[in-house]
Amino acid sequence: MAEQDGVQVQTRSFRGVPIVEIADADLELYIRQRLPRILSDLPHIKWSHMTDAAYATRWVARAMKRFSSVAELAHRLTLQQTVIQGILSLIMSELHYESTDASKHRLARDITNEYLQKYADFYMLAMDACHADDDEF
Repeated sequence: MAEQDGVQVQTRSFRGVPIVEIADADLELYIRQRLPRILSDLPHIKWSHMTDAAYATRWVARAMKRFSSVAELAHRLTLQQTVIQGILSLIMSELHYESTDASKHRLARDITNEYLQKYADFYMLAMDACHADDDEF
């Protein structure tokens, strides 16, 4: 066991890929500590290396520019859920975290959703993160 961001983690290898295992009790703390840093790094992420869910986040970031206000967008549940899924993907890929336990994914999703609702500035950050031309989509 090693300590990472104040949380006990254990790293194992699966087919050569490092997997970080985090105890259920520590998962919430770990995500809460990592999420602000992950979001603050969004403008610097090389999007071509991201997963499909993060690609969806990028697409939604461009779609956000078409709305007149953050409040209008926040009420569009489908778009918000897509953003949440993209950010959740970033969290999981950054941790190299793999789990078949749906409750852990729900916990991470709920924390992410809570963060997005509390900090609407994320939407502005996401808009700044995406400067691609429409024909990239």
